[in-house]
Amino acid sequence: MKKENQIVSMVILFIAMFIVASLANPIIASSKGKKPGIASQGAKAEIYELMMNYEWAVDNSLEPWASDLFGSIFSENAKYSLPAFGVTVEGRDEIIYMFNNWIKGAQDNAFSHISGVVIEVNGKTATARDSFYHMGYSTYAADPPCSNNPAHPLYKSEIECPHYFEDVEVTAGWHSYEFKKIKGEWKITWMEGNPQHNSAIIRE
Repeated sequence: MKKENQIVSMVILFIAMFIVASLANPIIASSKGKKPGIASQGAKAEIYELMMNYEWAVDNSLEPWASDLFGSIFSENAKYSLPAFGVTVEGRDEIIYMFNNWIKGAQDNAFSHISGVVIEVNGKTATARDSFYHMGYSTYAADPPCSNNPAHPLYKSEIECPHYFEDVEVTAGWHSYEFKKIKGEWKITWMEGNPQHNSAIIRE
């Protein structure tokens, strides 16, 4: 009973921390110390939503709407870069292609959280950065490849896919962004991901 109470307390503490961080992130003051105006606050809210939609699409990459959501946050000529992996993609169509062929289905389940969000608006352009924590979980068979997740393209029942591995991957780092307001809507024109920590636990 004591152990169960400790677990419940830890869960409640984590939820409280998550709520506080989520409430604190959307309203970010200018680093120059000036109090942002109403227009600036509105822009920051829209930009923050783009950042949240990025995480939401990545975490739910197997959903049929994820690819469209991912593509909708970038401008037509946007650039997406992951220097640690030697990846640089230019143009919305190429970014969507990368999502569908590299990110989509890479993990059965994923959870991301961003914090330390700083957004600076300068008229119709803006910059932002955040810190992120991403945890992905997958189950798959060594041979032939399959998954016990019903949403996964390689899904098979536990009877058909009885021998599988569990893969838990944790990645942490930061994102940097540039935005531009185009035809009344904010879009990401440049984004760079910089993972600083990556670990994986694989167990049979």
